[in-house]
This record gives sequence, C-alpha cells and structure tokens, in this order.
Amino acid sequence: MRDAPGFERFRDWLRRGYHGSMAYLQDREEAYQNPKSILSQTKTIVMLAIPYTPATSLRKRTTDADSSQSDETTPGGFGKVAAYASGEKDYHDVIHTRLKSLKKWVQENSSCSVARGVVDTAPILERDFAAAAGLGWIGKNTLLLRRDAGSYFFLAAILTDIIFEGSNQDTQPQVTATDHCGTCTACLDACPTQAFTQPRVLDATKCISYLTIEHRGSIDIELREKMGSWILGCDVCQQVCPWNRMAVSPSVPELAAIPMMQSIDLIELLQMTEEAFRSKYRETPLWRPKLRGMQRNAMISLANQNYRPAIEAIRPFLKSEDMILRETAIWAIERLVGFPG
Repeated sequence: MRDAPGFERFRDWLRRGYHGSMAYLQDREEAYQNPKSILSQTKTIVMLAIPYTPATSLRKRTTDADSSQSDETTPGGFGKVAAYASGEKDYHDVIHTRLKSLKKWVQENSSCSVARGVVDTAPILERDFAAAAGLGWIGKNTLLLRRDAGSYFFLAAILTDIIFEGSNQDTQPQVTATDHCGTCTACLDACPTQAFTQPRVLDATKCISYLTIEHRGSIDIELREKMGSWILGCDVCQQVCPWNRMAVSPSVPELAAIPMMQSIDLIELLQMTEEAFRSKYRETPLWRPKLRGMQRNAMISLANQNYRPAIEAIRPFLKSEDMILRETAIWAIERLVGFPG
C-alpha cells in the first residue's frame, strides 16, 4: 500500500496551524502518511459513502443560492444543529455496527485473513482516498462532492489484505475524479466567518463547526457575532452548493433526521444538569462538546438572536466557577441588556 494522496498537503495544513487546538491531528501526523499505520497488512482500501438527511430537506430552501441567512428559519430561543448530527444516534456508532457486518461478509466470502473498518476517528485521509477511488472530487469547501449526491454523506473505509483483481499496487493512488466546481465560489463567499483562505483550504480556527465542537476555550468575540444561531456544526457551505440539489435521502434509518435533534431548546439546555444532559444526549453528537461546551454555544446563540427571555437563564452563569462560561455569560448579557452591574 502506497502513501496517502494528499499527505503533503495535510502536513502543510498542520504547519500553518489551521488545525487549531485539535492537537490529536498533529500528534498522529506521521500515521496519516500510510494506512499501514492502522493495519499493517493493508493492501486495499474499500471506500464507502453513506448518506444522511440533507439540510435542504430539514429547512426551507431559498431560491437565492448565494444566501447563507435566508434559506432557513429557526424559532427564537432554539439553536441550529448541523444536518449530520440530526439523526437518532451518533453516526460513529451506527456506521461501526454496519462496518462489522460488512467486514464479516468480506472475510467469509474471500481470501481475506484480516480486515478493519474505520470511520472518522482513525488516522486516514478519507477524502483523498475516496476521490482516488472515484467516489467524487474534493470541492472548494474541502468536502467530497458527487454529481449524483452532493456532499451530505459520511465516509467510511474497510482496510483489508485482499488484492482485488485489476488493482495496481505498484502505483501511487491519484485523485482521479473530475473537478466539477468550475468557476463557482458560492461556498467560499457564503462562509459566515470567511474560514477558507483559498479554494480547498480551510482555516479550522475560524470554522463554526470547529468552534462549536472541537474548540474547548473561549471563542473570539468577532467570531461569536458571526456564528448566528448555530450551536453544533454548520451547514452553510453545503446549503449553498448547487450540487446539493442532488442530495439523496439516507438509506440507513438511524441516520435519518428526527425532530428532537433538528433544533435544540436553548433555555432547557442552559438549565440542564450533567445527569439530565447525559440521559438525553449521551448517544448523540452533542455529547462530544459535553454540557459545558453546549452551554457556551447556547449563550452565544441566544445573544446573537437577541432573545431577551433568555436573560434569567443566563444570569446564574455570571457566578459560574468555570471561567469560560462566566465570561461568555457576561458577554451575552451585555449584548442583550447592557453590562451587568
């Protein structure tokens, strides 16, 4: 198995610091170079695309393809959740279960002696391998795009020691899919925080998805004001992509959106105990930022909405022992009613 296509670009991206506080990426930098770091016997990678409910199916679509603000409506006091997180379960758990079944089938129906299924958490450059496999091309918003499905799908892989007939193990994998972005810059133009430094290069430290999920500290005030009502992830660069008019519905029931996850009651979130949060969201993507991160995001969202009924729910955080929550509460109340005395 040859080195991963795009590894040098990934290395340069890390050198520029665009990964922000995601130290786990830099800690495992060398592991991304070759899939054998995951499975030493790897000879073939089978790439999979698994659709989830498109944001265009969750919210009212606009006729203005370049608008990042008017394509959806969210009730006051509620926060927006990215489409990928709107399913009943965390997609990692759902896909891992199916990968186990697929891996078992491969082993029972081939000469395979070893295989491993991975989704998102292993050190592998999924998009580059998926493009090399012909599943699509890497768009200007850095996501893999398909002409017949847009970008609303997860990527997963099966690593195996099988050599499939017709495969060439002596050549470097190449990104072979034709680029169909053309001169379109809708995703770059619509990004609320202008997180793309150039086409196909994302500065994650400015990305709303990074800020609401991976970043654990205080969020820069200038960026807070551009986060709108997003509290977990962001779909703007996908919503405006013309190819997402072709997005398909999920074939895996657990990845279909459910009402509870499409928008979140922020007052309820602020008033939640750790136990209540665990009970309601432990098996969902909201668990990754934990209650602390979600309450930070909720206060920012409420302030951006100018949702004054939230003041009393935010006020207790002014005395929080957590510096990040306390500082965010001060900022939010200042935005809503002026600096608290």
